[in-house]
Amino acid sequence: MIPKEEFQLEDIKIGEEISSSKTYSLESTGKKIDEREALRQSIHKELMTEQGRYFIYEAYGIATADLIGKEKDYAYHELCRRIAECLSADERILKVTGFQKEETTQKEALAVSFLVESIYGEIKGKEVFRFAGQ
Repeated sequence: MIPKEEFQLEDIKIGEEISSSKTYSLESTGKKIDEREALRQSIHKELMTEQGRYFIYEAYGIATADLIGKEKDYAYHELCRRIAECLSADERILKVTGFQKEETTQKEALAVSFLVESIYGEIKGKEVFRFAGQ
């Protein structure tokens, strides 16, 4: 059956649209979050997921397992590069800068702080990467 309605090509909108960032908070409140808070949560979730470790997350996350046993200075610089590369894939993120090594009480861990420039404004991030028992 062929439809009898006519339509104009101008009626179809073609363009790049940024996907909605509305999601549920990972905290057990059941609350929905949007824009800046959703992006902050997305950043944390992606950086805490080992890339390729889980079948469902093959192309998601950040690779850190190969940094186990490396010198902390090397691991820090490599983590900075990987964080920027990982987060830059998100269309809401414009730039990742301001990397700093933070003190941590955990012997086999590195804490890295950074600044994310996004379409929602600046977001300060800090993650602790553990390299023991992975």
